[in-house]
This record gives sequence, C-alpha cells and structure tokens, in this order.
Amino acid sequence: PKERDRDAWFLESLSEAVEPEQSQPDALLFRQRFRALRDELVSELFTIFNRELFQDRLPRQEIAWRGRLTSTAGRCVFLEGQSYRVELSTVLLTSPERTRDTLLHELCHAAAWCVQRSKGGHGHAWRFWTDQAKQRFPKLP
Repeated sequence: PKERDRDAWFLESLSEAVEPEQSQPDALLFRQRFRALRDELVSELFTIFNRELFQDRLPRQEIAWRGRLTSTAGRCVFLEGQSYRVELSTVLLTSPERTRDTLLHELCHAAAWCVQRSKGGHGHAWRFWTDQAKQRFPKLP
C-alpha cells in the first residue's frame, strides 16, 4: 500500500498546481530540472504506469523525444509483433505534468495494441485502459 500511495503522490506532485512544500521530493526535482532530467522522468513514469495499470504486460520499448513532432504532443507507432514506439514532442511537452499526461495517453494506445491487438485509435480497447488509469489515479486528468 505504501508504494501505491507513493506512486500517486509522485504523479500528482508533477502538477504545477501542487505547492512545492506539498510535493513529493523526486517529483519536485523533475519540475525544477525538467529539461535535464526528462529521460529519467519518462523512465520512471513508464515503470509506474506499467506496474500499476498494465500489470507489467508492456514490453519496455523505445520512447523517443522528437523535435520535428510539432502538431501533436505524442504518438504511438505500432510495429511488428507486440512492438511499439512512443514519440514525444520536445516542442510541445515542456513540463513534467504534460509529459506525464501525454505518455499515459500513448501507453494506453500501446496497451491496446500489445495486450488486445487493437489499433482502434480511441476505441473500446484504448478506453478500457484510460478507465483503468482513472480508477487507479483518480486525480490525474
């Protein structure tokens, strides 16, 4: 239970709306040094989301920052087998909060593909995973 509480506190503390003195210390560091630590943040977020939402069923695949991705904050590219690649915009994702929310959105696409073999955009399989996220972390958008 304590690990689960720590995860929720960490994720919520990535939001600028959470006062620094109320923030989980690691999350506050990511807020203060986002550009320098964004790869570490993405790795930590993947670990939490995979464990807490996807029961460790998502293989750890490439999550890449793309400077040319300017019209959308992120995208999930479906590859052969159960592979995927998540691409995140360096232009649009300028905070831990937006990165958290975008990565979660894209990993729900990855789970729909890897677990349910669905490429259905924002269809039933994707909504199943977003509903799981809302149940587990109700304070996240």
